[in-house]
Amino acid sequence: MTDEAFSRARERKELLDAYSARTDRAEAGLQALRQAFPDAPQAMLLAAVHHVFVDGTDAALDWVADAERFLRDPDPQAFLHAGRTWDAIYHLYGWLQFQALVPVGRDGVMELTAEIRQFIADNDAESALASLRQLEVLMEGSVDPPTL
Repeated sequence: MTDEAFSRARERKELLDAYSARTDRAEAGLQALRQAFPDAPQAMLLAAVHHVFVDGTDAALDWVADAERFLRDPDPQAFLHAGRTWDAIYHLYGWLQFQALVPVGRDGVMELTAEIRQFIADNDAESALASLRQLEVLMEGSVDPPTL
């Protein structure tokens, strides 16, 4: 292991130990998210807290713990059980959806609803329905996350 890799591994362990010792993950997570995303609606922030700082963390750690269990006892039936893998993916996907939707935020939703109102006032049902479909896609969580 190189010095750089060793240093990264040591830092990762220190961060994981500190994170695991926290008793205020949800509260600290909500505060940090509010600071980072001040315009995000409360419901979105609470969903992100759940996916990242509450159940999501536990799911990710369970997944890593299963990998270590397998190294200790290579049982193919127990290796990264589909349920544990799915749980981790579900929470990671929830976070990606937050990242995709937070730029739209309340203002974006309000702009869409104003647009729909205008289309209705203009008797443009086709455009109003298209905007409603766009709003539904946003609310269904089907938006692609930001690209790297």
